[in-house]
Amino acid sequence: RGMPNRTVGPWEGYPGSAMHQNRTYRIPKNPAVQAQSTCAPMGVIGLALSGAPILNPYTAECYDAGLLVKAAGLPNCTGQPPHIHITPRCLFNVSEVPSPIIGVALDGFPIYGPRDENGRELTSADLDGCHGRQVRGQYRYHVTRDFPYFLGCFKGAPVDERIRGRPCQCRERADPCQALDGGGG
Repeated sequence: RGMPNRTVGPWEGYPGSAMHQNRTYRIPKNPAVQAQSTCAPMGVIGLALSGAPILNPYTAECYDAGLLVKAAGLPNCTGQPPHIHITPRCLFNVSEVPSPIIGVALDGFPIYGPRDENGRELTSADLDGCHGRQVRGQYRYHVTRDFPYFLGCFKGAPVDERIRGRPCQCRERADPCQALDGGGG
């Protein structure tokens, strides 16, 4: 149902409140890598095993949502809104080797934690443009501490009508400091 199995909120400066929502997403059972990756649109791009929605890495203004979430101090187990932009370290054991599956992208590919088979913590530099890699012939995404955190694009084909074919709103990160000072740096 998309609600964490722990106490959530209230959140200072956050206007929403947590409540149960009935949402259904169609996710391919047997995803296939596509010749061309597709945009990860605004909003939900995956689901954590807890049921919490995983959102794309941008704010509506194309800022790095993870950077803003970190700056606000929200990614902890007692105070974050019930959706995920960055890795909430309390949802899984980050030291487990290799990292287990922590969710699934809406294109059907699994999302694993940050550690590879040798225990090394992965970064975006270790992954392809969509934030994944092949392991024993199977494609998977990995969460990292750096942008885009979960997914940069879809390597497979989403089948849900709400996702498939939606245009990309953000193709690169905007600088929130430029917005504050009128673009002068």
